[in-house]
Amino acid sequence: MIHTYRIFCCVVLISCLPTICLGQPMQMVAGCHCFKDRSFDPARKFAADEYILATSFNSMLASFFNISKRQIIMLRMQGGVDGADLTTSLYIGKQLDMDFQKILSLRSGGQGWLQIIDEVNVKKSDPALNAISSNPDVPAAAAAMLVSRYFSVPSEGVGKYRERGLSDKEIVLVLGLSARSGETADVLADLYSEKGKSWGEIASSLGITAGDVGAMIASLFQTATDSPKE
Repeated sequence: MIHTYRIFCCVVLISCLPTICLGQPMQMVAGCHCFKDRSFDPARKFAADEYILATSFNSMLASFFNISKRQIIMLRMQGGVDGADLTTSLYIGKQLDMDFQKILSLRSGGQGWLQIIDEVNVKKSDPALNAISSNPDVPAAAAAMLVSRYFSVPSEGVGKYRERGLSDKEIVLVLGLSARSGETADVLADLYSEKGKSWGEIASSLGITAGDVGAMIASLFQTATDSPKE
């Protein structure tokens, strides 16, 4: 019965790709699920936030690294790939024009990130990889550089929002909403952290629906020129 339920869950996930949980910690198939709340409801203002944050972050990954959301889902769902490991592998792979799957394979084999970077960045010629390898938290450093490049903001700015308690998903969303609306990211972050508004509520006040957030994040990359390697 449990095995049958898991198969059914996966079939449902694949059939509803545009609205599934694109960024949740689906370690194995048993953890997969669809979001129940994908639109903002003033009576339950925080209900759609999990979906909004997930689709925002994964839209950034899909756009920047030119992979499909389906591929992200299958890696997370079938392969049990950790979200931070996926982001870091994608970033390293892009810097070195290397298949990120090979990097994931090294990671799943038990190697640490510093060991992996030392192995694949043989010539030590990529300053971005040299920079993240000098950070004790390689995934956090890679994510900060990715967000910095995607939104053309200083990496220190990413750190500023982390210090305010925002997750990387929330930082992606607040920078995306700021870029689209013209409102400053600081003001939007304050609405959430200081005034208790939900992300769905904030997006709605800017005329952006929960269902449109992913496309909005993707459009920001499509209308910009990809930054050269750092």
